[in-house]
Amino acid sequence: MNLTLSNFEASCIVVSKSYIAFDHWGSHSAESERNVQTHRTCLVKAYVGMWRWIQVITQPKQCVETIRHSPHCFLLWKKQPRSDAGKGEYNMQTNTRLVFLVEVAILGAIAFLLDLLTSFIGKMPQGGSISLAMVPVLIMGFRHGVKGGLLTGFLLGLLQTIMGYTTIVHPVQGFLDYLVAFTVVGAGGIFYKQVQNSITTHNKRSLIAYVAAAAFLGSLLRFAAHTLAGAVFFAEFAGDQPVLIYSAAYNASYMVPTFIICSIILVLMLTTSKSLILKRK
Repeated sequence: MNLTLSNFEASCIVVSKSYIAFDHWGSHSAESERNVQTHRTCLVKAYVGMWRWIQVITQPKQCVETIRHSPHCFLLWKKQPRSDAGKGEYNMQTNTRLVFLVEVAILGAIAFLLDLLTSFIGKMPQGGSISLAMVPVLIMGFRHGVKGGLLTGFLLGLLQTIMGYTTIVHPVQGFLDYLVAFTVVGAGGIFYKQVQNSITTHNKRSLIAYVAAAAFLGSLLRFAAHTLAGAVFFAEFAGDQPVLIYSAAYNASYMVPTFIICSIILVLMLTTSKSLILKRK
């Protein structure tokens, strides 16, 4: 079945209504209804926008010229005088930089939307849930290495903080639980050369091993950030237990399933679509 844009928009509306109904369960005031409608409109626009721009990931050259002539694109590079001899090289560097930044923005936004869609699965009382947000961050890491992964993870944490879908009791705790925790997920991009080589050589066993290793590294670093924040700022919930052990057990209860699910999804995606990782020349 081909997923057309109109079908996708209809699906977005259904998903948005379901999410918002869950988020505003039991609230029937007029102000709440207005907020729900506004929230629904924003979510639908976000999902449709994600669909329209997803082609940049697999076909960047078809989209980059439109973006680079935007009146605001001068912010993405320095305007320098150049000779005609170096014009081709300069344009290639500009396009590469622009495609990289566009991909960071798109995959960061997709990660945020996935986190919204899955945030009610296994949601914990002091924050944290089983989420697919790590998948786009690691895909960016596999495409561009650690730099791409870290920047996409940072954007994801920043979006969560700005949009208010967070559990923050202290600024330092918020910094650790969101900005640091999701940024370090991108460290899995350290395996990007091995992942790309496994795809080009059709070595499925090696691909599974390196993808799992990258997901494990990102999950472990994220788990460490969450555990540290929990031990310092949520110690009152530990009761008679050692604080560090309580925080580790609490965060492992959703991080272990998240690691397993994201690893499986990444392997399935990369074995069926090479263009997600291999950049077109």
